[in-house]
Amino acid sequence: ERLFQSLPIEQRNTLTAMLLRLVATTGSGEPVSTRVSTKVLATDADRLQLLEILVQARLVTTYDTTVTVAHEALVREWPRLRSWLDEAAVGQRTFRHLSVAADGWESLGRPDSELYRGSRLAEALEWAKRSHPDLTSTERSFLTASDDLHRREERAAFLQSQHQSRQNRRLRFALSATAGVLALALATGLVAGQQWRSATQSGRDARLERILAQSATLRATKPDLAALLALEAYRVRPDASARNALLGSLTTLPSF
Repeated sequence: ERLFQSLPIEQRNTLTAMLLRLVATTGSGEPVSTRVSTKVLATDADRLQLLEILVQARLVTTYDTTVTVAHEALVREWPRLRSWLDEAAVGQRTFRHLSVAADGWESLGRPDSELYRGSRLAEALEWAKRSHPDLTSTERSFLTASDDLHRREERAAFLQSQHQSRQNRRLRFALSATAGVLALALATGLVAGQQWRSATQSGRDARLERILAQSATLRATKPDLAALLALEAYRVRPDASARNALLGSLTTLPSF
């Protein structure tokens, strides 16, 4: 507490952020110390200087490339740290996950595949906007890159949706045009068929009239042939004129 009180305001804020990185909470809400990479904790000269002050005061210890709290009592018994933890309890999980994710993203060469997406990104952005946390440059870059990727993907999805809509409109237009052409072809075919049937019927009627005329002509000279012609005409078109012609030809037969 004396060390904290001796620091200027700027370093107090930095100390708060550093200690919150060095402390995690268990499932039951109890604070425990955790080990953090030095490159994550001391990202600039000011943070490195403050880390050295904490090491000299025997509040934190360094081992190889990591830093941890020197005494569990600091985690459990310092009222100020406990109040920080209580205030940051909700955001700490987001903060710690962000720190680990950003460190992994950096170590892998900053690939897009490691960036936040979906609800994870929305939660982190909302927390950062609300809490104004003391993020490292890597963590800020990670969040910015995740947000930029999200915007690019949204833009790409929007353009794809527009493209699909245009294709659907063109397809509907093409289908409508095709349906119109088919309807026209069908109507044309129906008219042509009707005309053909009409022409066929007219031709058949003309031939039958000729047969009936021949039958009538042959009644006096060749009654047998006249009767056969009338019978064929009646078989093809059994109407009144054919029936009368048939009866007329039969009455001229010698044996009738």
